[in-house]
Amino acid sequence: LKSRLSQLSSKFGGVKVISTYRKGAKIRGTGRRSKHASCKAVDFKINNKWAAYRWLAKNHSGGVGIYSGKCNHIHIDVGGKARWQKKGC
Repeated sequence: LKSRLSQLSSKFGGVKVISTYRKGAKIRGTGRRSKHASCKAVDFKINNKWAAYRWLAKNHSGGVGIYSGKCNHIHIDVGGKARWQKKGC
């Protein structure tokens, strides 16, 4: 994940990490354990987030999600390949 963030910073400008490890983190609405609970996910803000999301969707083998509205960030993880877009948190 650190290497991927470095790639993004080089391509799109500064990356601001907003969340990594969160003890006991659960996936909202499912009760399942989040990748954040095992330090296998990161949420971040970046300039031109839609271009960064599209690049990640093509180039990242793990999970990639984008949140708009109040949250306004991108999530990446080292789990299986998954893509999502959500309004709000």
